[in-house]
Amino acid sequence: MGSPSDAWMEEFDEASKLADDINGMVSEMGYFQRYLSSIRRRVTILGTRLDSLQSLLSKLSGKQQITEKEIRLRQEMLATLRSKSNQMASKLNISHFGNRDSLLGVNITPADAIYESDNWFGQSWSCWSSTTNYERHIVIA
Repeated sequence: MGSPSDAWMEEFDEASKLADDINGMVSEMGYFQRYLSSIRRRVTILGTRLDSLQSLLSKLSGKQQITEKEIRLRQEMLATLRSKSNQMASKLNISHFGNRDSLLGVNITPADAIYESDNWFGQSWSCWSSTTNYERHIVIA
């Protein structure tokens, strides 16, 4: 059996390897977040293009440049693609971006959110006890 010093070194090496693994995972997470952001942007662009196609189709049907059958076919194609887009957006929760209720919760006022953040930071504020409310809001922002 090895000395306590050797056992300590083995334990340290294992901890070091674990730290390296975690660091690699964190690096991959950054890549994943960038990839996810790219997907979200593309789904948003797709939604904009579908809106544009819908508008163009309305104009085409008003001018009677194409047959009624062709208009229905294109509307069906557009509806199918919009359905796919909506499914992708819902998987990525894109429909909730900018939705205040999904960020803060239903019936939560901004003042309540600040109060909750004060409670969440709890012990952190004890070291800031001499700060004014004005300074606290700067720290939160």
